[in-house]
Amino acid sequence: MIKFGRETTQILKGIALILMIIHHTIMSGDWVQTSLISEDIYRFIVKSSKMCVWIFAFLVGYGFYFSNNKTFTYSFKRVLLLIIPFWVILWFIFIPQAYLQGSLDNIFDNGILNGIIYLIYNMFGISESLNWYSWFVFFYVLSIFSMPFLHKIFEKYPKYGWIITIFSYYALSVAIHFLPFWQTNLLVYNLFTYTTLIPIVIVGYMCAHWNIVGKIPPLFEGKKKLFVSLLAIFTILFIQGIGIPSKGFCLQAFYTPILIFAFVGIFNSFKLPYLTKFLRNIGDLSMYMWFLHAIFFTVTVNHYTKHLVFSSSFNCFFYTFFMTFVLTLAISWVIKKSLTPIMNKII
Repeated sequence: MIKFGRETTQILKGIALILMIIHHTIMSGDWVQTSLISEDIYRFIVKSSKMCVWIFAFLVGYGFYFSNNKTFTYSFKRVLLLIIPFWVILWFIFIPQAYLQGSLDNIFDNGILNGIIYLIYNMFGISESLNWYSWFVFFYVLSIFSMPFLHKIFEKYPKYGWIITIFSYYALSVAIHFLPFWQTNLLVYNLFTYTTLIPIVIVGYMCAHWNIVGKIPPLFEGKKKLFVSLLAIFTILFIQGIGIPSKGFCLQAFYTPILIFAFVGIFNSFKLPYLTKFLRNIGDLSMYMWFLHAIFFTVTVNHYTKHLVFSSSFNCFFYTFFMTFVLTLAISWVIKKSLTPIMNKII
C-alpha cells in the first residue's frame, strides 16, 4: 500500500491551489498583448493549470472512501464544513463589496422573489455572478450527497460498477447537452457540470480502495523513481495543456491519478520539510483561498480590490500572482482562525 493519508492530501490541495491561482491570474490579465508570453504559451498554461480542478475533484472521492460513516448524515456534515465558510465569505466580504459598487442595485427590479432567488443561487454556487469561482459549491453538494448511494453500488458490483457508472453519467451529460436551454438555465447547466466532473470523484474513490488492497503499483515510490515521477507530471500537464478532443467525456478521470501518485511518490521518497510544511499550510487553507481570491477578479465585486493585485503602472503576471496569493493567504488565515472555534461547536 502506498502511503497516502491526510497529510499527503493537504500537500496535494496546496499544489492544486497554487495551480488554481496561476490559472485564474493568467486568465485575468492581458498578458499576450504585452508580449510577455506568446499566445500559444498563454493558452497552454491556461489549459494545463486547470488540472487544479481535477485534483480537487479526485480528492473528494478519495477522502470519502476513508470516512467511517458513509451515510447522508456524514455527507451533510461535509457540506456544512464547506458551505458555512463560503457563506461567511460571501455575506461579509463579497455582498458588501457588490453593494458598494452598485452591483446589487437592480436585483429586485423584477420582483422581490427574483431578487431572493438571485441571492440563493449565489449562496449555493448555482449562479457565479457574485463569485466567479463558486461553481464548486453546487458541484460539491451534489457529489458528496451522491457518494453514499454510489458507495452501495460499488460495494455490490466491485469489478465493473464504477466504470458502468462513469459511462452512465457520460450518457446523461450528452442527453443534457442536447437540451436547447442547457446553457441558459442555470440549474441545468450546473447539472451538466456535475455529470461531466463526477467521474473523477468516482475514480478518486476507487483509487483509495485499490490502494488499500494493494492493487496500485508503486511506480513512483523511491528516490530512484524521481525522474519517472517528474516525467509523468510534465507529461500529464502537457496532455492537459494541448487538450485532447473527447466530446465531453472526462478523460481526466483516467490520467489524473497518474499525476496524483507521481506527486505522492516524490513526497514519500524525499524529505522536503520546508516545502512540505508550506504546501500543507496552503492545503489547510485551500477551501478559503479558493473562494476568497475571486474578490480580485469577479467584476461585480472587484471595483475597489482589483487595484491591490493589478498595477496601474506596469502589467506583470508575476506581480498579480504574488499579490493575489499573499493577500488571499493572509485573509484566509484570519477567517479560518476566527471561524474554526464556532464551527467546532455547531458541527
